[in-house]
Amino acid sequence: MKKIVKIIWICNISLLLLLSVLIVNVYAVDFEMDLDAIAQIESSNNPKAYNKITKAYGLYQIKEAALIDVNRKLICTDYSLQDMFIPCKGYVVAYSYLNALIPHYLTNYGIPDTVETRILAYCWGIGNVVKWARGELSIPKEALDYIMDYDRITEGVNNGK
Repeated sequence: MKKIVKIIWICNISLLLLLSVLIVNVYAVDFEMDLDAIAQIESSNNPKAYNKITKAYGLYQIKEAALIDVNRKLICTDYSLQDMFIPCKGYVVAYSYLNALIPHYLTNYGIPDTVETRILAYCWGIGNVVKWARGELSIPKEALDYIMDYDRITEGVNNGK
């Protein structure tokens, strides 16, 4: 029985990863975000992380609004916030949100799709990014720190450190 459960689990992960790749290909994005860096920044790689203030769940600190968007608009799933504690499901949601929905939203609002604007939309919200692009808001220090952390982490990865 344990072998069957393990095989089903491996198959589910494979299907979820394949689904993620298909999503990015359908949305034709130019680059992919490093989700290992996002997990390190968001939760210190803790799959059971929960933020009582922001009500964010799991490795990627998924919030309800992002989960609803991914469930309804992208992968036609019915993931719950509790599912975000399961790393492979959180990965699919974060991957889909960062690499498909956010670029789609940025393009619709005429905002350049860059690493920085994706990070801003992920950690600060697309509505705030739109207001910033219109000159109505300034980027908060926390969001700027997030961009610097992402750059620092991914620079080490990209340079083989």
